[in-house]
Formats: sequence, structure tokens, C-alpha cells
Amino acid sequence: MKSMFRCSAGVIMLACYALFSTGCDAEDPDEGTLKAIAFAPGGTLRYQTTLTTTVTGFDGVVRSTSSDIDTFAVNVSPTSEDIPGIPNTLQLDLFDPAEPALRDAVWYIQNDSQLVEVAYRNGETGAPALGIKRSPAFERFVTAWRTVEGRVAGTPGDIQIRADPRVVVTFPLEIGSRWTSFTDPWLQVREALREEPLDVPAGTFDCVVVETITMEDNPENGHFTDHVTSAGLVQRVYQYDSDARDAENQLIGTLFFETRFVLIGRDR
Repeated sequence: MKSMFRCSAGVIMLACYALFSTGCDAEDPDEGTLKAIAFAPGGTLRYQTTLTTTVTGFDGVVRSTSSDIDTFAVNVSPTSEDIPGIPNTLQLDLFDPAEPALRDAVWYIQNDSQLVEVAYRNGETGAPALGIKRSPAFERFVTAWRTVEGRVAGTPGDIQIRADPRVVVTFPLEIGSRWTSFTDPWLQVREALREEPLDVPAGTFDCVVVETITMEDNPENGHFTDHVTSAGLVQRVYQYDSDARDAENQLIGTLFFETRFVLIGRDR
């Protein structure tokens, strides 16, 4: 196993992108720098998610737009399931509070220099037995959280180990930091751009704005803008586009999608 998968025993730390610590908006002692923080096992983060879809014609005129607002949650599992060949992982369970039996999961590891997403669960756990269908809104939330990764063929509930793990953040995270997150199935680069305060329902946070730019061969032109702090992921905006077609499958313009989720609360 590559060295970035190795993590010392003891308390696993989670950085700004995933969770938050027991202090909501604690300042980092080094201005413009974010470091790893302790996560709260068993805690739950709640996000309000706004999904907006817009159709624009070739003339640039908006033909239609619609928005849906929902609430989804991320639970910090007190114990992680075993991931073959990858010790000391941290497990996050993503779920819809309206259907808590349907959960996705994402696994991370962290060392002194980076936080890495190493595996995820092929979703719809529990769906066949319960006869429940996942909502499209929840699918978009999961996709945005996992930084653009469609499902792969396999049995629902299978754990998929990433052949090209995602480097979520590097440490210390300083203004101007730039790193390659992954190269397969396309190149994705992230950069810490600036400091910026942000008011959300969970509180006021002094954030670092991190842009995730998907480059080279990405058919969706995906783009992320994250507001992160020593308290965790405060807001993510994920935008992408595709061809807009009519009922006869004729190309009529561009279909723009935006998934925005903001931190509205936490339960410990």
C-alpha cells in the first residue's frame, strides 16, 4: 500500500473538508492556514441543499429554471468498517433523514500532510429489502460530496476502493496552496484562493475559499467552490453543465446544474 495510506495509530484527525470538531468556529493560530482537527465520533452534520436546474438557449436566454430545497445529513461513524488493505480509516455515512435506512458511506485516511478519500460504498444499502427508492436530490448531494464520481457496476452495498484516491486537502492548507486531487478519470486540481467570512444558519465562520477545478476530458465541466474552516466544511457549491434536448432529442441549448449545500446545524 502506498505511503499516503499509512496513518499512525491513535486518534485519527479529520480536516476542514469533512467534519467538525467540538468547537464551532475556533481560529487557527496561523492566519491563512488550516490544519487537521479532531472529529467528533457519533456526531451528525446537517446541511440544507438547494438544487437548481436552468435551461439556456443558444441565444443565451433562459428558457426555464427550477429549484428544490432539501435537508441531508452526514454522520461520523464511531467505528469504521474494515477496508481491506487500508488500516485506520474514518467512515462518514451520508443519508436522507426522511429515509435514514438508505445510506452511502465514504472512507478517509489522514496523515501529517494530507487528507485522502480512499473508498466509498456503492449506494442504496437496504433499498431492495425495504422497497425504498432513493430521491434524485439525494443522489446529487452524494455526487457533490464525493467530488464527481458516478456509480460503478456492482451489488448495492459493495465497498468500492478507489484505484486513484482523492487528495481532499493538503496540510498545512495555506492561501496559494495548489494540489492535484486525482488524475483518473480526469485531472482535478484544487487551490486555496483567499480568506472570507461566511454567515450560515450554523453560525459565522472565517473561511478559506477553495476552488476545485475539474480539467481535461471532463464531459460535465464540473467546478466546486468550497468555504472551509477549522470547524469543517461550511458550504459547497458544485456547478456543471450538459446539452439540453427537447422531447425529440434535438439539441436546444445548455442545461446548467448547481448543487449548493450549507451547514445548518450539528448534533453530537
